[in-house]
Amino acid sequence: MKARLLKTAAKIVYCAGTAIVLTLSVVFIFGAHSVPYPRSMMAYSWREIAFLYMAFGSPPMLAACCALYGFCGLRERPHRKRSFVLVFIPGFICAACALYIIGIIIAAYVIMILSAC
Repeated sequence: MKARLLKTAAKIVYCAGTAIVLTLSVVFIFGAHSVPYPRSMMAYSWREIAFLYMAFGSPPMLAACCALYGFCGLRERPHRKRSFVLVFIPGFICAACALYIIGIIIAAYVIMILSAC
């Protein structure tokens, strides 16, 4: 009973996360360049906001992907590699956004250190 409950919870959380990633991806690709809050200090467009939300949502999305892969027994299926890639695609998209932002921050620090010397 407990395993079935965990399996159902993992599926629900994964489906919700996948829907959010799909929505944010559509906003990021086809979204407007208009700024929704022009009086704010950091005026971001809808595309940039969606990209940041995907980056900040990468740890929970990767956790949901791991939970679904582990609890639903996808390791024992005949096509393990295909199942792994298909389950982890939303997590990889979010992780790519987070890694891009981390790379920008590291590059900025390197440029700052090199220009100080």
